[in-house]
Amino acid sequence: MAFFKETSPVIFMAGFYRPDEDSSRFVILTTRANRSVREIHERMPIIIEESDIEDWFSDETFEHLLHSEPESLSHEAEVKN
Repeated sequence: MAFFKETSPVIFMAGFYRPDEDSSRFVILTTRANRSVREIHERMPIIIEESDIEDWFSDETFEHLLHSEPESLSHEAEVKN
């Protein structure tokens, strides 16, 4: 299943990255699925709008992004050859 936004070719997802000596680690944060994803799975990535990216990197203003419902996504089945 492939998900996409009708309004943008890019989907920005909330996450944390931590480089270590031996390897790097990356975690995508999830939330309860919105209406457009719920029929596929009960969780989905927290989606950050492009206009909110600077807030995500701010220690003081990112929290509202964790509690907002993501924009609806469109989806289509992937065709496998």
